[in-house]
Amino acid sequence: MDKQLSSVDKPWIKSYPSHINWSTKLHVSSIFDGLKKSSETNPNRDAIIFMGKKWTYEQTILIVNKCIYGLQKIGVKKGDRIAIALPNSPYYIFFFYACTAIGAIVVNINPLHTVNDILEQVSITKPKLIITINVSDIFKKIEKACEFGTVEKIVLCSIQDVMPIYKRVLVNLFKRNNISKVSNSKKIFPYKKLINNSGTFTKNIIDPKEDIAILQFTGGTTGIIKAAKLTHANITSNINQIISWNDETKSNNDRVLAILPFFHIFGLTIAMLAPIKEAATLVIMPKFEIKESLKNIENYKISYLPGVPTIFGALKEYPEIKKFNLKSIKLCFSGGAPLPKEVKNAFEGITGCKIIEGYGLSETSPVVTINPINGKHKSGSAGIPVQNTEVQIRVLDGLDRITENGKAGEVCIKGPQLMQGYWDKEDQEDIFSDNFFRTGDIGYLDEDGYLFLVDRIKDIIIASGYNIYPSKIEAAIYQHPNILEAVVIGVPDDHRGETPKAFIKLKENKILNKKQLLSFLSDKLSSIEKPTHIEFRDEMPKTIVGKLSKEALRNEYNLRGDKDD
Repeated sequence: MDKQLSSVDKPWIKSYPSHINWSTKLHVSSIFDGLKKSSETNPNRDAIIFMGKKWTYEQTILIVNKCIYGLQKIGVKKGDRIAIALPNSPYYIFFFYACTAIGAIVVNINPLHTVNDILEQVSITKPKLIITINVSDIFKKIEKACEFGTVEKIVLCSIQDVMPIYKRVLVNLFKRNNISKVSNSKKIFPYKKLINNSGTFTKNIIDPKEDIAILQFTGGTTGIIKAAKLTHANITSNINQIISWNDETKSNNDRVLAILPFFHIFGLTIAMLAPIKEAATLVIMPKFEIKESLKNIENYKISYLPGVPTIFGALKEYPEIKKFNLKSIKLCFSGGAPLPKEVKNAFEGITGCKIIEGYGLSETSPVVTINPINGKHKSGSAGIPVQNTEVQIRVLDGLDRITENGKAGEVCIKGPQLMQGYWDKEDQEDIFSDNFFRTGDIGYLDEDGYLFLVDRIKDIIIASGYNIYPSKIEAAIYQHPNILEAVVIGVPDDHRGETPKAFIKLKENKILNKKQLLSFLSDKLSSIEKPTHIEFRDEMPKTIVGKLSKEALRNEYNLRGDKDD
């Protein structure tokens, strides 16, 4: 493609990394092909490390093949919906690839959700069976949710069986109360029984562009739970977009710290599928723990760390971080929320690595834009569109007019990673416009095609007729050296209609009061933008991937009203 001719409508073309062509045709395939090829080219390389126990690529594909045969034997067919309700563990990898090889549709379920949330997801997608684990806090909820609906069986995995022997003994001795005692229910099918076979499965033909691989739950632009339909082509397109972008930093044997949950699309594609396609080694953690993460980075010489801003913020604030050797990290990928400049600079200073920011959604598999790794990095930007992906900014007037560069509007996206729509939703006209997906995010493109996100449409605070963007207030608050986390939401106001309220978590052993903060903000925000209410908190609610949760704070405010420092 001619960069000069294209840069008028696609200003990002002129900013593209030299090793990538925006219009390069992307190869698509079945998701299973990624693991299959890595196991053929690197059979003896470690694929998984979990709590010290290791599986090579050859061992992993053999187990996956047994899972495929076992699932087929109990009646799983192409097109069946199979729910996976597992924390990060080898089991998730085994069963995700097994389901997609069969052509079944994976329904990703957050195992930490409430019973009611899981029941709602089950009632929407009606899975044939659910794969889960014998951890009591998870299994009891799954068992309860499966009393209703279409679920025929629960495939039950044992956490002890994927742990080293010495850790398995400790679990049996000290954590018995957290391991479920399973009754002899006909609905429960043990993992060990499922994989007791030859692994010689019946192959199914996958049409990557037509066959749905995943139903990924999202609040979308409305906050109402929906399941995005992602095909094999959607996912493998995004995998290849990510891999080609990372070519400049890729080594022969990358090691990835997989903290982000696989049941979330960000963790699934960025921390699991793309690395496995490249035959990287995944050091899997069931949940984020600061000290354990630092130990893993040092012990396993982690080269790639995908995360969210709160993870990088927590790591760089850890008092003993400089005792760990983190120099093996070559690249970090941050998404999910804007990364405060102070966090980026401090973490990069400690580790010597780069944190590259990007932007995406569940509906886009998820990556839409990434900052160039070795090219121009603009502070506060989510980067430029990945290959074959177009971003348009449309005026917020309902007329679908495209804004001029630099003018904010709704971010709209078109690309091979874009979902096929929402599951079981007939009326979807309002989410697409001229084949572009309307994200509900507000942002703008600059003259070089870099995307800058302003806020969510639903998060805009309208005070006395003025539009106030919480993200601008948060960015100003983060400039104070004593602040670790900040969230701003709109709350009712008798005079202005709405007014900003800030929730603040201070760094350890730091002191700040409302008067001091407002004084600090006096030359950074207009009078109407300054938060009217400020609440200092010991902890902030977070989503499962570690993003600060505005929704939880809104719900909390609606229940208890205001509470200022």
